[in-house]
Amino acid sequence: MQGSPLYSVVAALKHLKVLLKSLRKDEFVSVSSKLRYIRQKPSLVQTDLSAFPLSEEFQKEELELLDWLGLWLWLANEEDQAKQKSREGWLQLGDRNSHFFLCCY
Repeated sequence: MQGSPLYSVVAALKHLKVLLKSLRKDEFVSVSSKLRYIRQKPSLVQTDLSAFPLSEEFQKEELELLDWLGLWLWLANEEDQAKQKSREGWLQLGDRNSHFFLCCY
């Protein structure tokens, strides 16, 4: 990048912003739909396994599912999003020093 060092930093930050926005869109916008799929997957595997208990394919799929940690990662992401939304709501509403909050202490 040409120009002053400050210009180089600003240009790099703008490029980083574009990359972070695309990452956010790809990974975190569809958290609820991914969670819905992840929550349904164990019951689907269990249904298949109960229908065909000797199937090695379904047994292997169940073992892989038990070892799969993606569920916990997505559940943590969903919880973090819910916490952030509640904090945003609290900051917007606040207690406004109302009598309700003053009488409770």
